[in-house]
Amino acid sequence: MTDCSPTITTSCIAITVPKEFDILIGRGRSAIHHNGNRRFRIFLQRYLPRYVSAKSTTDRDQVANFIVSVIHEAGGRFLKQDPKTQKWHPVDAAMSRQKVRSSFDELMVLQERDRRTATTASVNATRATSASSLSLRASSSSLRASSSSSSSSL
Repeated sequence: MTDCSPTITTSCIAITVPKEFDILIGRGRSAIHHNGNRRFRIFLQRYLPRYVSAKSTTDRDQVANFIVSVIHEAGGRFLKQDPKTQKWHPVDAAMSRQKVRSSFDELMVLQERDRRTATTASVNATRATSASSLSLRASSSSLRASSSSSSSSL
């Protein structure tokens, strides 16, 4: 008898090896490096502007539903692993949509962090350029002062 946890799935289908278009729900290397999850992240980046510009939760859910339907049409499934059996099970539409939304939210956080890092790097580069420019001006001024004092002593 297959143990199907209702918190994982509404289906008792047990999958031993996920397909390449499947999206694995969970943390860890297996989910991060799975081909379906890699493709999923690239796909989400393409639709991130649409998700960000959505005005309401309903609009964001529509974007998430669209993503879920495209994944399903391509033959992909959203799967979660049962910790007891180590088998994968398809999740329901609500959990699939939640996976899409949380992945969009993670992407937005990463983009904001990258934007801040780029801004900080730009500010630091500007400061370094300004400091080096000031130091060159100071060196130039002291050279002029020393050359004018040596020429006046001649």
